[in-house]
Amino acid sequence: MSVTVIGFDLTALSKRQIIEALSIALERGDLRLIPDAVLMGELQAYEVERLPSGMLRYGAPPGQHDDTVMALALAWRLASTPGLAFGIAEA
Repeated sequence: MSVTVIGFDLTALSKRQIIEALSIALERGDLRLIPDAVLMGELQAYEVERLPSGMLRYGAPPGQHDDTVMALALAWRLASTPGLAFGIAEA
């Protein structure tokens, strides 16, 4: 079996873009979620903070995690971007 891997450079800008795209998809109803307690908790806690420099920081509050939010945002980017594809092929 082979798996196609697509790289993604996670920067402050790219994180903002995928999180905003996820937020819009959820608001529009383009994406429906299973009621997973961990994901729902992370989504509810997720925040945007304006730093003294004026930049925005997206993420979980101190002491919390945002792994499932980031996984969902990356999955939504892949699923919603024409030309990006992935698959599992039998070798």
